[in-house]
Amino acid sequence: MKTNDSALKTFSLYSILFFLLATITVFAQTEDKLPSIDLISKKPAEVYTQTIRGQVMDQNTGLPLIGASVSVLPSNPLKGTTTDTSGRFELKEVPVGRYKLKVSFLGYEDFIVPELLVTKGKQAVQNIALKVNPYNLETITIAANASPSPIYTAPAISVEKTRRFPATFFDPARVMTAYPGVVNTNDQANNMAIRGNSPNGVLWRLEGLDIVNPNHTSNAGTFNDRATQNGGGVTMLSAQMLDDSRFLIGALPADYGNAQSGIFDMQLRDGNNQQSEFTNQVGLIGVDFAAEAPLSKTKRSSYLANYRFSTIGLLSALGVPLGDEEITFQDLSFKLAFPTKNAGKFSVFGFGGLSSNVFKAERDSSVWEFEKDRQDIRFESKAGAIGANYEKPLSDKFRVKLGSVYSIADNERSADILKGSDYTASDIGTDNQYLGIWSSKIEADYTLSTKHQLKFTTLLNQYDFNYFSTKGTINTTPREKISGNGQLQTLQSSLQWLASIAPSISFNAGVNLHTFVADDFGRSPSIEPRFALKWQASAKSDVVLAYGQRSQMQLLGTYFSSIADDMGNTTQPNEGLDFTKSRNVSLAYHQQLSDNQLLRIESYYQDLYDVPVSQTSNSFSVLNLVDGFVEEALVNNGTGENYGVEVSLEKYFSDNWYYLVGGTYYESKYTGSDDIQRDTRFNGNYNYNLTTGKEFPWHRRGKDRTVSVNAAFTYAGGFRDTPIDVAASMTSEQTIYLQNEAFTLQMEDYYKLDLRVAIRRNKDNSSRTLALDIQNVTNHQNIAFQYFDVQKGEIVTKNQLGIIPILSWRIEF
Repeated sequence: MKTNDSALKTFSLYSILFFLLATITVFAQTEDKLPSIDLISKKPAEVYTQTIRGQVMDQNTGLPLIGASVSVLPSNPLKGTTTDTSGRFELKEVPVGRYKLKVSFLGYEDFIVPELLVTKGKQAVQNIALKVNPYNLETITIAANASPSPIYTAPAISVEKTRRFPATFFDPARVMTAYPGVVNTNDQANNMAIRGNSPNGVLWRLEGLDIVNPNHTSNAGTFNDRATQNGGGVTMLSAQMLDDSRFLIGALPADYGNAQSGIFDMQLRDGNNQQSEFTNQVGLIGVDFAAEAPLSKTKRSSYLANYRFSTIGLLSALGVPLGDEEITFQDLSFKLAFPTKNAGKFSVFGFGGLSSNVFKAERDSSVWEFEKDRQDIRFESKAGAIGANYEKPLSDKFRVKLGSVYSIADNERSADILKGSDYTASDIGTDNQYLGIWSSKIEADYTLSTKHQLKFTTLLNQYDFNYFSTKGTINTTPREKISGNGQLQTLQSSLQWLASIAPSISFNAGVNLHTFVADDFGRSPSIEPRFALKWQASAKSDVVLAYGQRSQMQLLGTYFSSIADDMGNTTQPNEGLDFTKSRNVSLAYHQQLSDNQLLRIESYYQDLYDVPVSQTSNSFSVLNLVDGFVEEALVNNGTGENYGVEVSLEKYFSDNWYYLVGGTYYESKYTGSDDIQRDTRFNGNYNYNLTTGKEFPWHRRGKDRTVSVNAAFTYAGGFRDTPIDVAASMTSEQTIYLQNEAFTLQMEDYYKLDLRVAIRRNKDNSSRTLALDIQNVTNHQNIAFQYFDVQKGEIVTKNQLGIIPILSWRIEF
């Protein structure tokens, strides 16, 4: 019966896919037969044009650069202009298509935006910061490889990439899996394991300020079905809101801290301050509405707002296997920008989101196959943030930035198990987790000369929290696992010196101080030196050597773990745990192989220390945590190490195609309190990625259309797992592991092929895109985890997501 049901579902799913593909074909066709791309039109295609405009500023001071040259490449004759007295530029009547934008100014490095898509629906607005070139060398800054801090590099996650890369669910965090060293721990969520680290090593920032986990359904894809602090099903900030954002991994400049693996620094773009623009998107996972317009054209103030509501239930109704839960989410986000002529720039921003997933058991015990089948589970999440930024150049050498944001995440989960012939619901566990972060920052940039700059940053975070969790089994009363409420504060202060000491040598030296404020446990501040040395070997190649120390707080649930003794009394021995710390060194080589190709090679080593491990001799370490509870007293005596080599080759979009290919070989080890070195949970040893796509301009009967085909393939070594003690699990009615054999098993290798087929059409005042994304085209069953199921009385393997088609239609006007 199960086999027939499975076959029927598979047949139904592929029937749906056939229907969706046929829909796109019908949309594309203008005759009974699909024409080839290079057909000669019966009449010339109408040439649609759009405006490219923006502002050019000094990277260090934020002051406008007057007379900078801006040109569109390729264009024949060359289409270009220069910036005015406010550093602004405007290029009108640029034919729609893909371009590079080059900006040049005497005494500064040339700057290139390598992938600029110009459509009829929206003006292409680019705000560009140029870096001083004190020796007037022939050097170029590529926007896709630029960074908030010179020398350090971080791939840019653009909105256009989020839409172009296949099966990202329009989530910029998922785009990062196309780059080396980043592996998604489960297809249901965007929890990223970076260079062998747990997803808990990631920090989220918004507009340069620390925030709570900004993701819907933060329990998605977890073993214990409990909220995580660093991932979820999809980010609450729609791609419509984002400017180019940075995912920093590896060596970090001194003004970034409290992370061991990576920092996702999301930036919100300003709304259009010259005309009203709108974006509507409808798809099988949600509807999305965005609006932007000037508040005052003369003052150049603007607003940008976006609302999104999930329709993910449509996928389940179509028979797509997303699990057996009812999932909903919605979010609202906005930004108000108020630039002034002499008083600086002020902006207000925020977002709010609601999400839930609900599972309701059948009141018929004959259909209960798994333990979950007899449970009612409800998870609800509320999160949001409100903040403001202010920036002003005080002189041609000195600039200040002020920012503050308050963000909250309030998660509630309840689970009841059905018992008896009357199906009485009995509590089996609850989770109530409230976290608020008030993050405030002061930043001052001072230019000593064209060769030397200083940067000072202070970041104060206050954490407001109220955590309470219990857990039971079928026949045991839930016991307290986490309990804590109150406040704590941390302070980070950093100073950086950026210098060019020779025509081909520059460095960034700094120190970050990270400490608890008013600490009752006497924990010492973490003093973290950072240093990066860059050798510009040629105009198109460089070598960067970087070293830095880092520290990171523990999860709040770890601090307030309730540990029970044999008499049932609970204590909280982990409240005074210190930071987890690390020393990091990397050596990177970058080579611009051509105007459109960039090669990156980087080797790294991370030495983790002061890692919380058990006070008794066993294999436990917080380095392997994702969700769940800490059920023993810990001490900062553990260690770990991650090392590897990453290689990537990226061809920016040119000549109608692009690719990004990369690979990583790595090791990830840890040592618990038993002094035995083991593989970490996330030691897959290798991962390889290929993302590529091609566009086919298709002009027929005067219509401007473009067909695009994109594919992404991922192959990665399986994560590690621990053998399950079946006898002990059966006795205790929960999964019990053989801790002395921790992570000795390796799951099967992971592989997945994603596709995206889209048609973009420009019309008189709009651009429209119909797209079909298919995640996991081959429906390969990648393993998620294993557990002991009490209902079945055996070990059960849970798989990640299978094939998922996402049809979407977007209009910009």
